[in-house]
Amino acid sequence: MESMQVALESVVSSIFDGSNEFAGGSSEVHDALCGIFEGLLRELLSLKWTEPALVEVLGHYLDAMGPFLKYFSDVVGSVINKLFELLNSLPFVVKDPSTSSARHARLQICTSFIRIAKSADKSILPHMKGIADTMVYLQREGRLLRGEHNLLGEAFLVIASAAGVQQQQEVLAWLLEPLSQQWIQIEWQNNYLSEPLGLVRLCSETAFMWSLFHTITFFEKALKRSGMRKGQSSSTSSSTPHPMASHLSWMLPPLLKLLRAIHSLWSPSVFQVLPGEIKAAMSMSDVERSSLLGVGNPKLSKGALTFIEGSPFDVNKEGYTEPNEADIRNWLKGIRDSGYNVLGLSATIGDPFFKGIDVDSVALALIENIQSMEFRHTRQLVHSVLIPLVKSCPPDMWGVWLEKLLHPLFVHCQQALSCSWFGLLHEGRAKVPDNHGILTGSDLKVEVMEE
Repeated sequence: MESMQVALESVVSSIFDGSNEFAGGSSEVHDALCGIFEGLLRELLSLKWTEPALVEVLGHYLDAMGPFLKYFSDVVGSVINKLFELLNSLPFVVKDPSTSSARHARLQICTSFIRIAKSADKSILPHMKGIADTMVYLQREGRLLRGEHNLLGEAFLVIASAAGVQQQQEVLAWLLEPLSQQWIQIEWQNNYLSEPLGLVRLCSETAFMWSLFHTITFFEKALKRSGMRKGQSSSTSSSTPHPMASHLSWMLPPLLKLLRAIHSLWSPSVFQVLPGEIKAAMSMSDVERSSLLGVGNPKLSKGALTFIEGSPFDVNKEGYTEPNEADIRNWLKGIRDSGYNVLGLSATIGDPFFKGIDVDSVALALIENIQSMEFRHTRQLVHSVLIPLVKSCPPDMWGVWLEKLLHPLFVHCQQALSCSWFGLLHEGRAKVPDNHGILTGSDLKVEVMEE
């Protein structure tokens, strides 16, 4: 059944993707093709599947019809209604792990909105209000999880991108304003981020920690979906401000505080007083170890992050149970991954970032504990944050930004690499200065360093 979906997607794309000038063919061919695909779509819309696996398959079939919807907009509303019908047919709260397939199916249906928004293009614009009203209703009724809301919000941003910058700005304001009300509150920042062990308390507040996670991942989606198109200069001002430019001033300061708190966990003075569960969560999972070495393909453990549309979603957790070691590890990784991406993407906006954000707060968050940072995290910081920042930094601000960020980084890297290479060249074995993340006695870090 799944292979048939792939075949359908290939056929629909080859006919309606726009490359063969479908709109310019004969009316007889148009009518015949329209009749065939309208009939197929009616059959798909009439199906009453409710089993999670079948709901996923049906969602994929509707995805495949996206290019057809671009030319026949009168059926878009029926497809949207069907997707919401499928979403509401699945259990909302999943406490039994054996039924987690329903949670995954719900996420897949929400992802279908994104895919259809991409392929249907402007034909979905007239339905924006209907989608928004349904989202508000489901939220008000408590029947939409944060991860699902993020996906629907991302679909909304895709739709708005076809309508122009002004529409994007309006949609962003609608989606981000509710998030900002919690995000900018000073109480949670003082309670959890004012001193290192505050993060330990945060990791015991399951619902709130995952709420922060979903907020940051949506910031990442908003930046990606409203970013500059390829070929446009991101570091120079244009007549039209970036749709996200006005939001950086309230988005980034709490994020920088959170990243600084996470980085501080690896400093020796803090690490030695952490609870055992937090220490264990800071180490690599089996999946990460295997990925780093490039060997094997271990089975994901229960609670592991699942990736949908390029973003991490914990399909089993939404704040209903006490966090365990795997949950905390996933949360730390998710905050770091999305947080770094948010900073890197924000830097590409240019002046609103470099002239509106305090460089000292950025340096404190990223560099203060650089000497305690694991190599894997240093590499991620460089690739996700510092490289975009260096590329986008206006020349007249190099002295302010690059010196404060790069000088301590280069000093640390020179010391760490000199130690490692000296051992490899003169003793036949690399020395690895970082001291967390891998259990004592493991040769993993040495192997990676030597490679």
